[in-house]
Amino acid sequence: MGAIPNLLPAQERIACDSSFFISLQGNASSRIVRGVFTPNGPKFREEIGYYEGRQFGPIGYSVWDGHLYALDLISLTLHRIDANGNLQQAADLRDQLPEDLIFTAGYMNPSGIQFSFIGHRPNEQRDITTYSIRVDAAGSRPGSNATINPTPVFVTAAARSPALGILYGFEENRPSVVQIGGGLVSSYNYPSLGNTSIGAYFFDENNNLWGYGSASGFSGTQFFGIDIGDGSTFPLEPGNYSGIVDGCSCPYRIKLYKQFSADTLTYCDTLELTYTFENTAGFTYQDLSFRDTLPQGLSVLEVLNDPPGSTLTLGPDGLISLDFTYLTLGENDLTLRVGIEPDFQGSWNSQATLDTLPWGLGTVIRSQNKTPDAEVSGFSVVPLALEMTGDSLLCVGSTGTLRVDLIPSGADAQIRWSNGATSASIEVSEPGWYGVTASQECDTLRDSIYIGQVPYELTVSLGRDRLIQQGQTVQLNFETNALALNQIQWTSLPETGLSCLDCENPSLFPLSQTSISVNIEDEYGCTASDQLIIQVDTTRGLRFPNVFTPNGDQLNDRFYFQAEGLGQIRVLQVFDRWGRLVFEGKDLPFNQPDEGWDGIYRGKPADEGTYFWRAELEFPDGSTLQRSGMLTLIR
Repeated sequence: MGAIPNLLPAQERIACDSSFFISLQGNASSRIVRGVFTPNGPKFREEIGYYEGRQFGPIGYSVWDGHLYALDLISLTLHRIDANGNLQQAADLRDQLPEDLIFTAGYMNPSGIQFSFIGHRPNEQRDITTYSIRVDAAGSRPGSNATINPTPVFVTAAARSPALGILYGFEENRPSVVQIGGGLVSSYNYPSLGNTSIGAYFFDENNNLWGYGSASGFSGTQFFGIDIGDGSTFPLEPGNYSGIVDGCSCPYRIKLYKQFSADTLTYCDTLELTYTFENTAGFTYQDLSFRDTLPQGLSVLEVLNDPPGSTLTLGPDGLISLDFTYLTLGENDLTLRVGIEPDFQGSWNSQATLDTLPWGLGTVIRSQNKTPDAEVSGFSVVPLALEMTGDSLLCVGSTGTLRVDLIPSGADAQIRWSNGATSASIEVSEPGWYGVTASQECDTLRDSIYIGQVPYELTVSLGRDRLIQQGQTVQLNFETNALALNQIQWTSLPETGLSCLDCENPSLFPLSQTSISVNIEDEYGCTASDQLIIQVDTTRGLRFPNVFTPNGDQLNDRFYFQAEGLGQIRVLQVFDRWGRLVFEGKDLPFNQPDEGWDGIYRGKPADEGTYFWRAELEFPDGSTLQRSGMLTLIR
C-alpha cells in the first residue's frame, strides 16, 4: 500500500484494539480523550492530548498507518495524531473547503486510506456536501459528494458497522439513528429520540454501537447504547467531559481459524481441514494472500468448499495457496479432505498465514484454533489399537456383553466379530472363544477373549410367607447356595424401617401387610432374588372377662384385659348398678393383672353383684377401639 507520507520518525502508532477516541472543544482549545470498552459499556481512561489554539472537529482512526486524523476547524488543516498525542500536519485544506460550512461528523473508510467529513450550512440547518481526502498520499486534494436529501438533515455523528459495512449516523434535526450512503440519509422508520443529542458514534469489535452526547441538549455528558436494529437508544452512566464534537474507534478485525475434524488419527484415515476467514473489517478486502503447507505424508484428496472471490492452488511439497481477489464480510470457509499416508509419523502443528493486510489489522495474521486456550491447530497420528472389555464369566441363564473400542476413538475401521456381528458391542449367551477384527485399508488388527460359565445357578430363599400379630417384631434370614457374597440388598413395601439394608439378618416391626425382597450378588457377579409376604393379624386376640373372684386365692382375683400384640388401655372405668364409678385406670398395659381392678371400692371389698365397664383402647398403628360390657363380681 506504499509508505506513510511525511511521517516523523518519533511518531508512535496507535494499536487497533478495544479503545475509542473523542474530540472535545473548549475555549479556543481541544482535547483528545481515549476510552475503553468494558463489560458494562464504554468508559473514559485518559487524555492523550491537549491542544491550545486548536478546534478539532471530525476525527477518524486509520488502520492503514495506525494514527488518528482530525480536522482543525480554525485553520482548516488536517492533522495526524500519534499514540502520545503528538501532532503532524497532514494536509492544508484552507483553499479547498468553503468557509460558510461547519464540519462536525467525520469517519475513516475501513481501509484506512480515505477520511470523510460532512459539511453543514448552519443558516439553512442542512448538510450540503461530504468531503473525502486520501491520507496515504502527500498532497491529496479532497473530493466531494453532494447531500441530496429532499428534506434538510444535520448529521452530527457517524460510524461504520464492522460486520455489516453500513454507515450509521445520528441526525440532529429529527433526533434519530440514520443510515448514510450515496449522498442519501435515511431514517428507515427509526423512531424519534426526543431531546437526545449525540455528537460521537463508535462501534466495538462485537458490532455494538455506542454514542456520547446528551439526553437533553447538545453538550456531551452521557454515554449511550444504540440498537442498530430498531434505532432505540438507552442511556448509560454519565461521562466526565463536555464540548463533544466527534468520536471514532477501530472495531475492524480479520481473523483466520484452522480446524481439524479430529485431533488424533490413525494411518490411512482421512480428515477434514477447514480454514475459516472471518471478515468483520467493515468492507470487502481485496488482494489478500493465504499460505499453508502440509507435511510429507499428508495429501489433499478433495476440495469440499472454497471461498468466493479466491483462487486455490495446490502446489508441490504440500503448499496450499489461496489468492483473494476479494474477501467478503462474514465467514468464508476453505474445506479440504486430507488423506494420511502409511509412512506419516508423529504429529503436526502449524499456523497458516494471511498477509497484505493494513498495519492496524496486523499486516500478517496467523491462524488460531477456535478451541479455547489452543493457539494452533494440529493432530497426531498413532497406530490403530483395540481394547476389548466385557464379562469374562456368564451366569447360568443370563447373557453377557462384549465391547471393542478403537484407539483412537473415532478411527475409521470396519469391525467384524467371529459371530458375524459388525457393531462395537455384542450380547453373548454361550461360553467359548469370541474374536474380533478391525480393518483399515492399510492395516488389520485381531483380538479374542474366552468367556467361561459359573458352575452353578445362584439361588436364594426367604422361606414361606408369615402371619404375625400386630405389634410383633420379625427377624429375617435367607438361605443361599452362594459360596461368598459381594452384596446383599433388602427392600420393603411399604417401607417399614428395616434395621439394616445390607446385612444378613435385619429385623422389622410391621403394622400392616408388608412385602419383603432380598437381592444378592455372589463372588462371580451373578444375582438372585426372592420375596416374602408378611401378613399382620389386626384382630389382636382381645379377651374381656365377664366374671372375676377377688377372694385372695390368687385365681382370677383381678379384672384386666388380655391381648395378643402390643397396645394399651387409655381409659378403663367400672360402674356399679346405680352408676357410681367404682374404679378408673388410665394408660394401662394389656396382660398385666396387677394393673387391673382388685374389687376394692373406697378401701373396702366391693359388694357381690353385677357391674358395668367401658374402655378406650389404643394400638401401635394409631387406631383406637371403644369397648364396654357387663362384669359379675363373686367372692
